[in-house]
Amino acid sequence: MRFTARTLRSCLIATFLGALTLQIALASYACVAEKIYLENLKSIVIGLLVAYSVPLSIITAGIFSKSGTGDARAPTVTAVTALALSLLWNLLFAGRVALFAFSRTDDVDALLDWFTTLSAGGSFLIAAALTFYFSAKESPAINSRSTT
Repeated sequence: MRFTARTLRSCLIATFLGALTLQIALASYACVAEKIYLENLKSIVIGLLVAYSVPLSIITAGIFSKSGTGDARAPTVTAVTALALSLLWNLLFAGRVALFAFSRTDDVDALLDWFTTLSAGGSFLIAAALTFYFSAKESPAINSRSTT
């Protein structure tokens, strides 16, 4: 599997925005199904936005910064690692929101506590990879034609 830097960035963006959208939809379902009040939905959406603020800030900064060529090959190992860590981080959030949305006994405060704990303790999973691939200047590793 070989990625260009541009393709990898697109996959990372899609991963984060897709997961965030899915989680907001699941929380909205819980509200429509009258499992939570509208005020609780607001708290959940704000909690998600706070948790996603660091990765989305890195992604947004990378999009608006001047970057080099996007057609250079990204090293396969680092590309797969970045995608895997991003998927893991997003699945931890999305899985918890799905459990909340379909549970009869879960509680909003426990969900919000999960967001706070995971975003603080799990940000190491994604911060370095996102910074590497969305930095203002292309990394020499991306500019090389290496596939390892």
